[in-house]
Amino acid sequence: METFNLKLIGNNNRLIEPPNGRKLKTKLDLNEASRLEEKWNRMSKMWQSWSEKNEFYLDDSQAHDQALLQVLGNYLTNSAEPSSSQERPDKHLEAAILHGAYSMDSQQFEELVRNISQLVENREVTDDMASQLIYQLMAEVSRPQSTTEKWKEPLQENTSNSKLVDKTPNASEHVYNKQMYKKPSIIRHKLNPLMAFQKSNNVSIGRAAFLTNATRTIFLLCEATGVPEPKWTWTKNGMLLQFSERVAWDSTGRLQISSPGAEDAGLYGCTVTNDQGSDTETSLLLFAEAPSIRVSWKNVSDLVSRRVTAVVGGSVTVSSGANVTLVCPVAGVPQPTVSWHKNEGLMKGNSFLLLNGSLLLQNISIENDGTYSCIAANPLGKVEASSFLQLSALRTSVNQSSLSRGNGRKRVLMASQIGTNIAVKSGDLLRIGCPVPPNHRNAVRWYLRNQTLPEVPGLEYRVLVAGRVLEVRTFSGRFDGQYRCQTTINSQILSAWVNVILEEYRWELGDWTACSSTCGNKGTQSRRLICIGASGHEVNRSACDLLPRRTPPAQPCNIQDCPPRWVSSIWSKCSASCGKGIRQRKTSCQQVTANGIVRILPVNACVKAEQPSGREACVSDTCAEWGELPWGKCSGRCLAPSLSVQQRQVMCQHHNGSSIPESHCDERKRPVSVRNCSSEMCDVQWREGAWRTCTAACGSGFQSRRVECVHRRNNKTVADQYCSWQKRPITWQHCNATSCSRGECMDTTHYCAVVKRLQLCRIDLYKQRCCESCREV
Repeated sequence: METFNLKLIGNNNRLIEPPNGRKLKTKLDLNEASRLEEKWNRMSKMWQSWSEKNEFYLDDSQAHDQALLQVLGNYLTNSAEPSSSQERPDKHLEAAILHGAYSMDSQQFEELVRNISQLVENREVTDDMASQLIYQLMAEVSRPQSTTEKWKEPLQENTSNSKLVDKTPNASEHVYNKQMYKKPSIIRHKLNPLMAFQKSNNVSIGRAAFLTNATRTIFLLCEATGVPEPKWTWTKNGMLLQFSERVAWDSTGRLQISSPGAEDAGLYGCTVTNDQGSDTETSLLLFAEAPSIRVSWKNVSDLVSRRVTAVVGGSVTVSSGANVTLVCPVAGVPQPTVSWHKNEGLMKGNSFLLLNGSLLLQNISIENDGTYSCIAANPLGKVEASSFLQLSALRTSVNQSSLSRGNGRKRVLMASQIGTNIAVKSGDLLRIGCPVPPNHRNAVRWYLRNQTLPEVPGLEYRVLVAGRVLEVRTFSGRFDGQYRCQTTINSQILSAWVNVILEEYRWELGDWTACSSTCGNKGTQSRRLICIGASGHEVNRSACDLLPRRTPPAQPCNIQDCPPRWVSSIWSKCSASCGKGIRQRKTSCQQVTANGIVRILPVNACVKAEQPSGREACVSDTCAEWGELPWGKCSGRCLAPSLSVQQRQVMCQHHNGSSIPESHCDERKRPVSVRNCSSEMCDVQWREGAWRTCTAACGSGFQSRRVECVHRRNNKTVADQYCSWQKRPITWQHCNATSCSRGECMDTTHYCAVVKRLQLCRIDLYKQRCCESCREV
């Protein structure tokens, strides 16, 4: 009897829902509908449960339209009638779902086609849908079987069901072992980094975490699957992690760190291993730090360059039209975000925030004058630093509308009628106020060295607050001398002055520093670089920060032989791996000469009483060694003819017999836990049966044969898994019978009437199979 196979075509579990294409207008009563729904639900649960357990699905290249699923639904509809002949497909179908294929004989296949034809005649199914369905069914039956098709997992063979002998080739004939081995796999969770503000925090491996001062305990969770159950190993920065009072882990892959600090930051790795392989994942733990800005208090003045860069913190003076980049170097964990704002109002359209957090001001003008603040923030807080940007002033006064609203907060030195003296260094902000009432409206005139300000060559200034305040740029030009303001109050002339003295600074060489060494050939010393003020005395070095520095000279010193001294090597390992022992080191009398040579001297050249000890007691608490159980049976998977594997358990043990983590034992001395062995059960081979008759009387068809795994000695059939080490012969192939020429035009299948009625003769495959019927069309 011929047997046809209808595969369950689709991805994953596409068959877990009843057909949802065009609804078939079957006339079912409520009882029939209820039975059908119950049947579909039962099949759905069976398929989904089996699919989840065995992770079984066909790849996308084998996916077809929903039409085949619809016809299977119709076939179930017809099978709902209480008939003994109709019960068989249900049982076949349920069994086939478990085996990945719907198996039916030729009588059932013919019955299915008749049912489709009946639906067409009753106009319950359109001709187009029926044509498409039969086309897919017959194409599936006639198409060649790829020898590269693989199931994702081997299936459990039901050897008791003798009816289901013809299965999908290279797939369902594999045997599924309930205790099959499986490579370990870490369960990964895609989550954002954790900011650990809680006292106790759980972190899944693969996720980064930031520890804070509030963190008391951190748990790293490394969930994994695998058969046999994998073993966990933890590393930090690539080195094996060691047990301590604060760091420990259990057999479920959970790492606990108590009272974590900055020293616990690093890259933690979890590796799970069994005999089938290993898997590794890492998590980065960092100790969170509040944001900070590396401020520079250096003032920058560049009236020539068109591109000026300055670090936030000091003042910046440039000429109009320059491009200024204000750099805001930030630090913190996690990396702080950087933003800028202008204290005097909104920033102009020529300001741009760069990717590195710097602020670029292009083609600046008087409108860009003001204070710019950089704000760095992360979850632990924020910090701010500012720079004052000013342009080289024009030699004219500016009206009040162009004044910076923040200028009033700068320090102003008031002139007096009896005179005031002040020392100013280059780069200082000089603002002089005229002592008039706030509501004074009369004109205020300013003089320097008895000249009006426009008459003074090289002076850069601007007049603020209706003339009551004079601001002088001290970065260039001569600005020292007597400043005087003059105005009238109640018809009386008011004159007040300030005498500005230029405080000049310079770098000079000071005394020699102390020698870096007392003997040998590596001693050096250099001259100190000191800042000298106008008085000729040393002042704070910051006063000379804007001045170019000279490189201080250096010279060798104390070039002479060193006195003999004792030199010790590092200690050896403790002689006992467990308990009390001794450790040793070597001591020698050495001398470094004036030319750098190290001489080994006799021991009597050094002071005997100062000789370090070369031997001391030590205690080792390792007390661990590898232990192993006897080898198990030679019953693992077959690797070759008569060759299998056997295993044994290896564990790290304390001398008292208790098991301890394997990190306490020397991994280099670990005994092997798996080895090859000779097994009579693996003396097997594939045996091919004879090819069955071709399915087509003429033209192209297909044929199948039985392939089974047999023992070489007793010729008995065994489970296919024993032969899995060698390639399985194909069970399906194309076959070509005699040519279906014009002189031999005949129908070679029972379904030609259906092909003719559904107008499938235009397809070459059906036209060839149903030559006689299609010739009449």
